[in-house]
Amino acid sequence: KLLKINTNTNQIEHIYRFDDLDKTKSGLNDMRIDHKRNLAYLSDPGQAAIIILDLKTGLTRKALTGSRFTLADPDVLLSYNGIEMRSENGKPFSSNVNGIALSHDFKYLYFKAINQTHLYCIATEFLADAGLTDQELEAKVEDKGEVGITHGLLADIDGNIYLTSSIDYSIKYLNPEGNVNTLVRDSRILWPDSMGISGDGYLYFSCAQLFKDPQWNKGADKVELPYYVFKVKLPKF
Repeated sequence: KLLKINTNTNQIEHIYRFDDLDKTKSGLNDMRIDHKRNLAYLSDPGQAAIIILDLKTGLTRKALTGSRFTLADPDVLLSYNGIEMRSENGKPFSSNVNGIALSHDFKYLYFKAINQTHLYCIATEFLADAGLTDQELEAKVEDKGEVGITHGLLADIDGNIYLTSSIDYSIKYLNPEGNVNTLVRDSRILWPDSMGISGDGYLYFSCAQLFKDPQWNKGADKVELPYYVFKVKLPKF
């Protein structure tokens, strides 16, 4: 479920329960709010889809379900210190569409599967059009180029798209000119994921250490407590 909380009154104003989704398959992840259209976009790795939630009615639609843009590429494997990230039964880590970012003008939604190396986007005017089929939507997707294996996404007011990268312990960003730059790289950045931007020019990000979980280490818990949230200055500051 999704809660809408009024931070002025500290009251829950609405609860979205997603009763029209197949919860045996769905696994919602990241979310972005389109205030212009009163919609929410959510990544659903479980169904390899983008979920469009009408914030007024509470009803949802699926978009780009199982498309080549939202599905994980089985040939893209995650490795750390030369060791592939696999479960005890040998199954490699795999995630369909995961990170999403909404441009500040609400015109474009950026999205990416972890097990893909290209970043994609689509104009929100097309996502908001319930009359378009998935096949028609696929024709509207734009390939923004090679960015490597990444997780979380976030857009800033200047048109940069930030991407968290656990493979090389870094935060990268794609600038409006289409160039990928490294904002910060540090050995303490262990599976960076969720991000947020403050008003004083800092990017905040959490580190999930997912690749250190027992599931990916033959039952051994290699997580290094505590979990950290870091901050780094944005490029223009």
